Amino acid sequence: MNQCPRQSPKCYLPNVKRVICVFAVLCGLVAGNGGSQVLESDDSLRVVTLNIHYLSVRNDRTDWERRAPSVVAALESIDADLIAFQEMETFGAGRGGPHFSDANLQLDYVLAEMPHYQPAAVGDPAHYPSTQPILYKPDRLVPLDQGFFFFSPESDEIYSRPWHARFPAFASWVRFEELGSGRRFMVYNVHFDVTSFRNRTKSARLVVEREGESAYSEDPVLILGDFNAFRFMRTMGILRRAGFARAGANGPTFHFRRGINLLPAIDHILGSAEVELSEATVHRNRFLDEFPSDHHPVSALVRFE
Repeated sequence: MNQCPRQSPKCYLPNVKRVICVFAVLCGLVAGNGGSQVLESDDSLRVVTLNIHYLSVRNDRTDWERRAPSVVAALESIDADLIAFQEMETFGAGRGGPHFSDANLQLDYVLAEMPHYQPAAVGDPAHYPSTQPILYKPDRLVPLDQGFFFFSPESDEIYSRPWHARFPAFASWVRFEELGSGRRFMVYNVHFDVTSFRNRTKSARLVVEREGESAYSEDPVLILGDFNAFRFMRTMGILRRAGFARAGANGPTFHFRRGINLLPAIDHILGSAEVELSEATVHRNRFLDEFPSDHHPVSALVRFE
């Protein structure tokens, strides 16, 4: 849910979240823990999306060091074949400190602790935004191509501002081939604007437009990420009318870093018509007695027709 300006590590809880919280309390949208045990078949892939919450060396380093082991424990428990991260970025400490575009301490940690994964949707940070990587198991998948576009009038310009003067937000994408079957599919990893309804709806339309114009538009498509929108909102309706079905993981996915499960899901997994999604799960557990993030991981089982 959180988004921060590129030049500042400071975030705030916008008024809209407070209004939504009151609405959620009045409507009784309180849910319990989701399960974390899943069964998979040989012809399926397990995918997960997680907004990992950005890291500020100056303000937030201790928080990351405390919850970092729980991130690994959560992901090892889910044992996904593909992991889409949002907010996997490191803000610097000012003069002499690492700038977030030159360091990604969260990505470095996860890769060091989970060497059976490889990163895609990463590159030279001067030219490629590597803060929404997609990790994959190289014994199941091989990346064939990758790219990004910003939710902006200048969508191919890195860190370009969105339509309504908020913080940069974007989609990273990777085309994968599944080893053995040879099936190829596209994965879009998105993070929509938390504060602007218009930015969210325009971002959803841009995802549909870019997918339709893609050289790989005939491939099955997965869209994962932090949509900052409930399933019944217009943002999600745009994607639904474009033919993308949502995995049925309902109940809270954002919990205010305290396990306060009030809001409907804002983190989603969607698939095109060729994709069957099942066993959707919101993993609301604590791992090693900590929450991995202010968002719960969301997973689903994927089969291709």
